[in-house]
Amino acid sequence: LPILLSSKKSDVEDIKKEISEKASFIFQLKQTYKSHILNWTLYVSVFFTILLFFSISKFGQQQAFNSRVVDVSKGMFSISVSALGIILAAVAVTIVLYSRRNLHKMVFEKEIMAGLLFPYRYVSLLWTIVGLLSFFASLVQFNIALSLCVFLNCIYCFLIVYAVTYFLYVISEIVQHVITAAFVEDKD
Repeated sequence: LPILLSSKKSDVEDIKKEISEKASFIFQLKQTYKSHILNWTLYVSVFFTILLFFSISKFGQQQAFNSRVVDVSKGMFSISVSALGIILAAVAVTIVLYSRRNLHKMVFEKEIMAGLLFPYRYVSLLWTIVGLLSFFASLVQFNIALSLCVFLNCIYCFLIVYAVTYFLYVISEIVQHVITAAFVEDKD
């Protein structure tokens, strides 16, 4: 009997370890980066950032652009915090959509688990970066060259556009989960 109990305890520990590894951000990034990062959100964000950079360079509006970015960054912290709250609610809704039995099955399918959790974690990371940059940019004044400032502000704008477009992508993921959950319930 003690050998049987230790064997079950070892199995439970192995399962916990496997689930913990599958739930890590890095593991999920490796599993899903092609489908969840290299998608339309990245390409749209890069396109608009390049367009913005060339427009500013061509029309010589660097100083106006920099002052406008400073104004926008003041409100981005609040927007980022609000977005994080919405993402947390979206995760809760997604988890509720699936019954306990179906979630249990999904945990052991590494691709399904990574595909389910990663977009929420990634968009949360994006909004956290935008929020922190906005917060610290409002506290610190930089004395750097105008061209470097324009470049850094374009990167900041890229992050904002990427966070917004990825947020839209996550909304579409939620819709897909609703449809999937309805399909799974009909099959059972």
